[in-house]
Amino acid sequence: MGDAYGYLRMIDFEGNELWRYFVSGTISGMALNSDETILLFGTYNGTLHVLDLTSTEPSPYEIGTSSIRESYRWIFWDTQQPLYW
Repeated sequence: MGDAYGYLRMIDFEGNELWRYFVSGTISGMALNSDETILLFGTYNGTLHVLDLTSTEPSPYEIGTSSIRESYRWIFWDTQQPLYW
């Protein structure tokens, strides 16, 4: 689940939060690959994030409560060329 405060949250069927990941923008859409190992999500501030859901070590540069890691990100601004890192 994505929220308007910039968090991506994994919630189980009982309503318990399993993990939280901060992306700093309101989530606009999400897609999961067929084997549920990669999550793509976009934000209204023009970024597309690609998360590795199989990562076993958390990144020291990301804010969250899980070991998921951002593999890379795209930024799309107006008429500029997209940026990737």
